[in-house]
Amino acid sequence: MNEIETNILQKLKNTFGIDYSYNTFTGKEITTLDDFFNNAEAVKEETELLNNDLKDNLKTYTEFVDYLAEKAVGDVKQILEGFHNNDYTHFIGYVKTSKSIVNNKIIINFEIDGDKYKAEWQPSDNYAVWQTCGITGDDYSGYILFPTYKEDEYFCMWYRC
Repeated sequence: MNEIETNILQKLKNTFGIDYSYNTFTGKEITTLDDFFNNAEAVKEETELLNNDLKDNLKTYTEFVDYLAEKAVGDVKQILEGFHNNDYTHFIGYVKTSKSIVNNKIIINFEIDGDKYKAEWQPSDNYAVWQTCGITGDDYSGYILFPTYKEDEYFCMWYRC
């Protein structure tokens, strides 16, 4: 790289700060203009993803607070704990359900995007859960269903923990 390119790169790094001085993925210092602009695109995409997550989180929190204030049934402290004990939550909506009993357990049947699920009711927690386990065995994701005053309607969110 010639002196002009070196000066341009240094000015860009000074202008944009530390996030643009090191490769987002490798952590190595950026030494070429191409690397700078490729990294800048990665930083932009990462920022957009974070902004989308923030917007999604705000929508989920808003919907959950509205649910707690207007439609929650039973012990809201347990419901709040069930909501809060996750790494990530995403509001799905209010889903129509039906109930069945399997092996003396209450099962909440519901459908999302054409897929049918069976969530087990957890009376001590005041919500139902359908979940799957990740590859490592200690990460879980799935759906949590919180009861409303309507017998066949539950507040549904996807979660990951």
